[in-house]
Amino acid sequence: MFLFPRARIRTLLVLVVFIQVVSIPAIILLGYWILIQVLMRITEFGSRTTSGIAWFAHVGGFVIGLVLITMTKKRRVRPYLRR
Repeated sequence: MFLFPRARIRTLLVLVVFIQVVSIPAIILLGYWILIQVLMRITEFGSRTTSGIAWFAHVGGFVIGLVLITMTKKRRVRPYLRR
């Protein structure tokens, strides 16, 4: 998101009998991934049996990664312009 904001990801789109490789923006795929993580946690919330997967840990790792990228990303240094 921060390092390559315009990145596109080639992914396999499967809709019943429609199968095609498509190129979608990374931000859409990341939003979908976060949504799936949250929905999986919500569906497990009242259940006595769980999958043993820490769904919010995945989202937390993603957020911490974004924070660390912003803290360690080198800033662009503009070259000195001579007159």
